Amino acid sequence: MPIAAFAAALLCALGAFVPGSPAAAQGRAEPWNALSIDDITQVSTKRLTTCILEQATVEDLRKATERGDACAAVFLAYAHKNGLGGLEVDKAKGYGLTRQSCETGDRRGCVSLAFYLFNGKGVAADVPRAMQMFEGACCEGIAFICIRVANFHAQGTNGIRKSPSMAQRFRVEGCVGNYPIACRYAGDGLRRGEGVPKSYEGAPPFYRLGCDGGDDVSCFYAAATLVETRSKSDPSIYPEVSRFYQTGCERRVGAACYNLGSWFIDGRAGRTDGRRAIELLGPLCLRDKDPDIQACNNAGTAAYRGTGMNTPDYDAARTYYEQACYLGALIDSCRTLSDIFGDRQITPSYAGEREWLNAQLCFKAAAGDYCDARTDQHRVYRLARKGSYGEAQIVSANLCARGDGLGCKFQEVLLAYKNEAEARGVCRKLFS
Repeated sequence: MPIAAFAAALLCALGAFVPGSPAAAQGRAEPWNALSIDDITQVSTKRLTTCILEQATVEDLRKATERGDACAAVFLAYAHKNGLGGLEVDKAKGYGLTRQSCETGDRRGCVSLAFYLFNGKGVAADVPRAMQMFEGACCEGIAFICIRVANFHAQGTNGIRKSPSMAQRFRVEGCVGNYPIACRYAGDGLRRGEGVPKSYEGAPPFYRLGCDGGDDVSCFYAAATLVETRSKSDPSIYPEVSRFYQTGCERRVGAACYNLGSWFIDGRAGRTDGRRAIELLGPLCLRDKDPDIQACNNAGTAAYRGTGMNTPDYDAARTYYEQACYLGALIDSCRTLSDIFGDRQITPSYAGEREWLNAQLCFKAAAGDYCDARTDQHRVYRLARKGSYGEAQIVSANLCARGDGLGCKFQEVLLAYKNEAEARGVCRKLFS
């Protein structure tokens, strides 16, 4: 979750805002006057309005607005515009209050007014003036709007001339304003050469700022771009890279877990530790949605070799190699799994296991030694590869009824193929 969203959610949960001024700190300050600098510069009006209405009423906002409170007017305007707090949607009323708050000097009110002018809803569109207001707010420290300004310039929204260099300028401005996701986007701009010369060397500092500020994906790129800028034989980068991969992995960035796990296999993470590698790679492999097949292969390799372990873990190797072989069609995994069977380090755990493996190698690797057209497993592959999924499903169902575990699994996929688009991709990967 981006830091701005997290901050707002946390503030809502606590039921009070962090004091941002001496006035706000006195007694029971109105929640809209107890906003911190980070709230004002990083959190969207939508999220703040939702939080405020959990602690105050629309009537409270109305009375404060009538007393000349420009900040209250901003949130009352948003409530009218979007029908929050029991109000009917009234965009005209929202526009009037927004204009009032901006004219009274509230920076967020001016940002809201700029959106009215930019979109031409409830008021005549004035894109040049809106952009002037947006850019001014960004440069004055309303960091979250910098990303919107950058996107407008990058995409040429509402007739604005496309300008990758201006887009990059405002990404950087948002990062300077301590908006972590803007730091990531600024790093992306340098890494991709969008509006500026491509520079892997210039990107890591932005990603570091994004990661340290709480943007999860920045942690992965802080590590990955650092690797790209240094010699792969330079071990001095390993501790810093590992730290960023570790942070990204702790924040559930799968690519960071994958790279860190792989580094534990070859020792670049500071030590060789197959068990830790399996802990990081295994969940990526075995997750229900979009399993990472290469992670399966790497986890299997760590277990099979016993990397940094007292002894190899053939049972674990089997689990991950089977996933890589049968679901991912990784031929190297299939061959290694076959070797494990051949060396009697594991034995088949259900009927047909060896036959499925042989069929996989027969069709995927064109390895004639493994082809046996007499088996039903071979027949399933042959039928599926020519597109006869219904017939293949029937044969798989018969195998399942005879206790063939993979027959049951393939039957489910083939049956789902008829109704689920996602299963079609799995079928193509399984049998092509």
